[in-house]
Parts: sequence; structure tokens; C-alpha cells
Amino acid sequence: MVLSINIDEEEVYFSNNEILQLSGIKDSSIEKFDDVKKLKEYITDAINDDENNIKLFDKKIYNHIKFYEYIGIKLNIKYDCKKKKTYIFYKKKRIHTCVKTIEVYFNYLILSEFEKNKKFEYLFYKDNKLFNEDKITIDKITSIDCKERFDMKIEINNNKAFALECLEKHHKNKFDNGFQKETIRLLYKKFHESDVKFIVGFWYTDIIDSNKFKEIFKIINDQYDIHIKTKKDYCIENLNKVIPNKILCVMIYNSYENKNEAMIEIKYINQQFNFKKNAEKKYFKDFKSKFANYYHDQNKILKNQTVNDDDLKNFESDEDSEDSEDSEDSEDSKDSKDSDDEDKKIFLSKYYVDDKLTFNGFMRYIQDLPNKNYLNNEIEKFNIGEWYTNIMNSLIKSFEKAYNDISELYDKKYIFNLDQCDEEN
Repeated sequence: MVLSINIDEEEVYFSNNEILQLSGIKDSSIEKFDDVKKLKEYITDAINDDENNIKLFDKKIYNHIKFYEYIGIKLNIKYDCKKKKTYIFYKKKRIHTCVKTIEVYFNYLILSEFEKNKKFEYLFYKDNKLFNEDKITIDKITSIDCKERFDMKIEINNNKAFALECLEKHHKNKFDNGFQKETIRLLYKKFHESDVKFIVGFWYTDIIDSNKFKEIFKIINDQYDIHIKTKKDYCIENLNKVIPNKILCVMIYNSYENKNEAMIEIKYINQQFNFKKNAEKKYFKDFKSKFANYYHDQNKILKNQTVNDDDLKNFESDEDSEDSEDSEDSEDSKDSKDSDDEDKKIFLSKYYVDDKLTFNGFMRYIQDLPNKNYLNNEIEKFNIGEWYTNIMNSLIKSFEKAYNDISELYDKKYIFNLDQCDEEN
């Protein structure tokens, strides 16, 4: 280790190679920079004397500026709209002109926005605010199947990512050939990089206008929030818009995923409605009786259907030996009862076990609740109907969204802000 810098009361070490990269020093004999003071003096002298031994790398300007800040040298980045150039200044002295016209400035703005937001902390190294090149790639070929590059590619999680494009002034408007070619290029690139879930384009005016920049950056935030969620989180969040109890929403979702398991605690459902005194217990008792009676009636019908002429003949032929087989019949009768009890238990477990409901049981529980006088008033009966309707409505909306996703154009689904350029661009 060569250089130790105290950042946020912690010692952070930079290797020889990191100092060369981050400071832009060309001189490879950097052993003399074993403390911050010597490195700062060397760089300051080099800037003031116009010596050609500092070279910044355009694609890492953000990291250069942050590193210089750590050693006590304040650099400023500016974009000249008239000359269409990005410059780096030390005080009033211009020390670097970027080869890329606006992309470097764009990259710096994007990374500065990420730095402000806690949810993007993982994009930066833990012990400093330099961006993590394993999480952020800039203008780099990342697929062996496609030589096209995204201007920036940002990792989300679980092999997910999103891409950002800087659309410069040579794209005149959304109907010109350059724009159409850009759309095809981005779709082609995305096709070869399945981890990229969405792309956001920033037009020239979006970058130089701070209000527009914040407006478009919000698209990144919104889409990121959608894609960072697991399917479970996303569904529970939407279910929570209908059912205000998050615990109950989680139970319902888990029950939906495991339909044969009783996972929904009845007490959480009952909390949603205003019952008459002690009516919750009475309703659940009646609810269970309904399924028990249904099983009994169905079982009786089923048994009657299996009785046929052969059964009757067998019964008549065996009538004489009835006394000798009393003990055996008694045992058979016991086995039959045990078997029937087990079958009944299995049947009822499709709807409830103890005081927990399965997904099917939950639906039945809600549907039957308004039918008798368990609730405190007619308004409660109406409300529970509305509650159930809202749940079904949210499911239908999910179907509609899935249909719309299929019917939408491919680029409209994955690429944002590509058709928002101004005529003057």
C-alpha cells in the first residue's frame, strides 16, 4: 500500500496503480507519494507549471474529481454549450478538455445523482464514493455477441441491469433516419444482453437543462423501483392498496403460492370488519359446520351411487353367516369409520386447518360473511362486498396489464424517453 487517506474517520488505502489511474499521473516512479501532502504538492505544482505529466481519462472523470477532492484539490466540471465541449477546471485554470463532447458531463451528472440516493449506495465502493466498475460500466462492450455499446450500463441485482443513452445534437428529431437507426441499435443491443431490463435515453436538452434532467432521471428511479422488487414484493405492494393490513397481504400471497396449505390467520381477516359482539366465533363455527355438512351430504350421495345389484346379491348370500362374522364386521366398521374420518379431515383441510384458512377457504370465508347477521350493520355488509370486489378488480387489472404488455410495441415497453426529443435537437 502506498497512500493512506482518512475518509469519514476511516483509513482508506490506494495502491500504486490506483494512484496512477485516479490522479492521472504519468510518472511511474510514485513511491515518493507515501502521504497525501506530497501527492497534493506534486499535482498542484504540475498544474501550475503546465507540465505534461497529468492525464485524465474521460470515462472516469467522476472518479478523478472525487479522488482529487479526497487529497484536497477541488476540480470543477463544466459544459460549454456554444463550443460543445466538456472542460475540467482547477480554480480558474482549464486543465483538461474531454474528447467526448457531452457524454463525460452526462456521466458525471448521472453518477452524482446516484451518489445522493441511498438506494444506489451499492454502486460505489464501500470505503469511499468512487464508483464501482463491477457495478457500472461506461461505453464498454459487455457482450461477445454484439459489438455495440451502451453509454452506461448499471447493475440492479440478481443478474438484472438497466442502460442509459446520451442522445446528442446530431439526432435532429424523432422522425429522422438517425433516430430510427438509434432505436434499432438499442433494441439489437438489448436482444444480446438479456440482463438489461430497461433503457432510458437522455436527449441533449435533457442534459443541459437541470429541470429536464431531474424529470428524466425520475424515470430511472421509477423503473428501478419496479425492477428491484421480486414478484412477491410487487404483488404484495399492489394487494396492499386494496387491503390496508400488510401482514394479511403477505399471508394471502403466500397462500396463493401454496394453495393446499392453511396460512391465513382468521383473526387478521376479522380485524378488517366490524362484527357484532362475539359474532366472530359464531361465524367461524357456522363456517366449519357448512363444510362438514357438505362433506357428509356428498359422501352420502357417493355411497348411494356405488350400491348396485351385485352388492345386494352379495349382501343376501352372506345373510346366513351373519352371526359368525359379527366380530369381523365390527372390525370392518371401525376401520371404515377411521377411514371416513381421515377422508373428512383431508377434505376440510382444503379450506381450513384449526384457525387458519387456505386460499380457497379465504375466498369462501369472505363470500359467506355478509349473508347473515354477523356484522354490526348493513353498511359493514356492503363494505365487505366492496372489499371483495376490489380484490377481484385488482386481479382483472393484472390480466389487463399483462395483455397490454404483450400488445405494446417492443421499444415502447423497454425504451423510455426516446420519442421526446425537441425539433431544435
